[in-house]
Amino acid sequence: MGTVATGPTRSRRLLGGALAALLAACMLVAPAGASADTRPPSGTPATVSSDSLPTVQINGIVWSQVIVGNTVYAGGSFSTAQPAGAAAGVNTVARGNLLAYRLDTGALITSFAPMLNGQVRGLAASPDGSRVYAVGEFTSVSGTTRNRIAAFSTATGALVPSFAPSANARVSSVAATNSTVYFGGTLTSVSGVSRPGRAAAVSASTGAVQQWAPRANTEGRVGAMTINPDGTKLVLGGNFTTMNGSSNPGYGLAAVDSITGASLPWSVNSIIRNAGPDAAITNLSSDGTSVYGTGYVFGGGGNFEGAFRADWSDGRLVWMEDCHGDSYSVHTVRDVTYVAGHPHYCGNVNGGFEQTAPWSFYRGIAVTNYATGVLEREPHGYFNFEGRPSPTLLHFYPAFNTGSVSGASQGPWSVTGSGNYVVFGGEFTTVNGNRQQGLARFTTAAGAPNDDGPRLSGSNWVPNVVSLAQDSVRVGWRANFDRDNAMLSYRVIRDGATSSPIHEVQASSAPWDRPSMSYLDTGVRNGETHTYRLRVEDPFGNVAWSNTVSVTVNGSGTVSSYASRVLADRPESYWRLGEGSGTTVYDWAGYTNAAASSGVTRGTSGAIVNDANRASTFSGTSSGFVSTGGAVEPTTNSFALEAWFRTTTTSGGKIVGYGNSSTGSSTTYDRHIYMDNTGRVFFGVHPGSQRTLSTAAGLNDGQWHHVVANLGPTGMQLHLDGVRVAQRTDTTTGQAYNGYWRIGGDTSWAGTSGYFRGDIDDVAVYRAALSDSQVAAHWSLSGRSGSTPPPPPPPDPQVLASDRFDRSVTGGLGTADAGGAWTLGSSASSYSVSGGIARLSTPPGAVRSGYLQNVSAIGSDVRATVSMLQPATGGGSYLSLLARKNAAGEYIGKVKVLSTGAVSIQVTRGGTSLHYASVPGIRYTTGDRLMIRVQAVGSAPTTIRAKVWAQGTTEPAGWQVSATDSTAGLQQAGYVGLRGDQTSTSTGTVVFAFDDFVAVRG
Repeated sequence: MGTVATGPTRSRRLLGGALAALLAACMLVAPAGASADTRPPSGTPATVSSDSLPTVQINGIVWSQVIVGNTVYAGGSFSTAQPAGAAAGVNTVARGNLLAYRLDTGALITSFAPMLNGQVRGLAASPDGSRVYAVGEFTSVSGTTRNRIAAFSTATGALVPSFAPSANARVSSVAATNSTVYFGGTLTSVSGVSRPGRAAAVSASTGAVQQWAPRANTEGRVGAMTINPDGTKLVLGGNFTTMNGSSNPGYGLAAVDSITGASLPWSVNSIIRNAGPDAAITNLSSDGTSVYGTGYVFGGGGNFEGAFRADWSDGRLVWMEDCHGDSYSVHTVRDVTYVAGHPHYCGNVNGGFEQTAPWSFYRGIAVTNYATGVLEREPHGYFNFEGRPSPTLLHFYPAFNTGSVSGASQGPWSVTGSGNYVVFGGEFTTVNGNRQQGLARFTTAAGAPNDDGPRLSGSNWVPNVVSLAQDSVRVGWRANFDRDNAMLSYRVIRDGATSSPIHEVQASSAPWDRPSMSYLDTGVRNGETHTYRLRVEDPFGNVAWSNTVSVTVNGSGTVSSYASRVLADRPESYWRLGEGSGTTVYDWAGYTNAAASSGVTRGTSGAIVNDANRASTFSGTSSGFVSTGGAVEPTTNSFALEAWFRTTTTSGGKIVGYGNSSTGSSTTYDRHIYMDNTGRVFFGVHPGSQRTLSTAAGLNDGQWHHVVANLGPTGMQLHLDGVRVAQRTDTTTGQAYNGYWRIGGDTSWAGTSGYFRGDIDDVAVYRAALSDSQVAAHWSLSGRSGSTPPPPPPPDPQVLASDRFDRSVTGGLGTADAGGAWTLGSSASSYSVSGGIARLSTPPGAVRSGYLQNVSAIGSDVRATVSMLQPATGGGSYLSLLARKNAAGEYIGKVKVLSTGAVSIQVTRGGTSLHYASVPGIRYTTGDRLMIRVQAVGSAPTTIRAKVWAQGTTEPAGWQVSATDSTAGLQQAGYVGLRGDQTSTSTGTVVFAFDDFVAVRG
């Protein structure tokens, strides 16, 4: 959600002659994953360079640009232009909201200088390139009356005298053929001809109003449009809730005939639903074969932020990236699509970035122009497009700042391009830290200076150097990053010998993903003092240097086989906790040292047999913990946690976890391993709700135990003493935030205390899950290969049923993704599935139901996304989920929508209401999407509870209605389902739409 207008690659040397094979394996470093840039891997498209080329500047905001040949026309709200690099107010020339500059040089075209007395909101060119059309809020051009639309000759720059239609209100969008000009906005008439539908067309030669008059609802606006290559079809976008009386298509998106204005099929509107006062489609463009669009939502009425591609033929979705927040403009150059906006989360997109706290914004991004996979589950309470085709985020991160012209704290508002160039426009005042206001150009590596290199140097990039073992020095660092190249080359320099680096390695990184890296230098001896410095280079020879750090070699002991194997498996961090004294807890694998608080005692006997490295004892009090400090670390949804513990506590406590506070008690916390009072060990994450795995009780037996917890694309796994003991496949993400690793204490979900009383040893964090064989190898190398692990506990809750309705069915609902075939409660002709939703067509006084009778459970937790494609009338309409149904009856959660938009919720036993409540926070408008969640848990009595909230908002923490019931027959297992029904006083058929139906054991 945004505002409108408004693992890692590394290598290390391992100690001990018997470890030569492991040493060789560690030296083979590969990129963490393909990430396209100006030098991408083979088969991946190259982006333009992030070098900002010299370009004319303006003193305000650019809303729109269009390119004709080598000329870029830019329109917005500004009064002057000035050369590239000039300070504000220096060397200015007058320009009235419209200018032109050369695409190849960025120089202002002095011969084109019309003065418009109001801002320009949209630009378009005729296909033959002879004209440019400007629309907006102006009423004159260089003293000549032109009411909100004007045409200019590209040959002469002159205003076209024969083209003078007059719009009575703002025009925001424009598209053209050589004979007809189409435009839209908030206008209601053109040249005295009524156009209440907010869009009109005029003759290109005379300006005469044409018959074309699609009708948006009266509160809507047509803010975007594009036309297909043969000029027969337009796609319109905006915040209108209906077009030509239809809301699907017609809810923020519609395709219409270019002559009659009649609506045409446009299937992507069944998926992307943005309309009303708080959501819209912001931009539409075309590359000839496809339509591209962007959107925003801030509040209710919408479900999409990001960019999408749809096929011109029928609007079929090709791909979507639902990066949040708002996206304002999109343009495709060959195999790369560029987006202008302010994304702060792309974590469910292939190769995307997580949301940080505070948010980090990337105001110009690029993705592949083709799908490379599917979207992952959305963890932030936005609409979940999981499973939809998705592109891959590419490595293009120019740095735009925010301007102040619009009052919305935005940067770019527009992006377009031609040939090898991509141009951005907006209200930014700097690009990559250099003054460049309102306009920016970028080109491919072949034409760019390619001098935008690694970003960190000197005191901003200092290695962490320490001697941990005899005759060795560990050099650790965070990877550097480059705005347009993912793969960088690193050298470790000892004692200033720059021509003879002791280590060289390549690694992939991004501005938002700087993995921990390290190298273990064994070419030194105890008692010597050495200096270390890092050198990093991008593929174009740009170099950055770290500060130099000095260290005296004074480590003791050797690295055991166990520790060597852990290091060989490339942890992000590895805290051995074996320091004999002091507060520093060294990271043996990387950069992130931690600190022990006063309740941690050092020098305890360790978990690893025949290993001189010790462990630490934790007091079980609020001062008994270890925490990482300094820079906040990014979270990830693919990781492993590993630890050894020994305790006799009956108060539970946190063993290791991730929290949003480095001291005290975290208020946001997950990715944690913790114990309850009975000695059960849990692994938990929180993708909107608690998801856990656990062992059997009794691990507080005073013996050392080994625990490994995984999260990744295959779900969650929990290993105990070398063997996998629990798993679930329905959870692949955790909560998204920035935080700190905590060992031995923090807020927990179980146990009398969040602080662990006992011993902890050898804690490691990995950027990928550990395999069963890796876990078993670690257990074996600890000296415990003969131990017999305990049997696994019973499985945790699993998915009973799920359905994303990604199929086409006429006369039924088909078969769910999980849970079997749908059984219908009435005639099959009333049911269908298409466009990612199930449709239940329900006339007044009727009920339409679907059941998954293959499901059988006492407890169930059911949720779905629901909407109504027609307005509620009369006594209103009901959208329901069934949490338990059997021969004796049913437990239902019902949401009622009145014709006024008022919403209420109740739980019922059949037709008997058990608890009712109004929901004042929701005012429903046709097409809005609601989230409903219903639970039936327990038996004799059963607790039935429900809640509803608008899609894109946060799920309420508590249940809005709850009741208990002990009706005899209903205390048995039942199945789940969905339902829509209308009151008898309703006046028309309503289609109830259901999506993302999921039922898990309650």
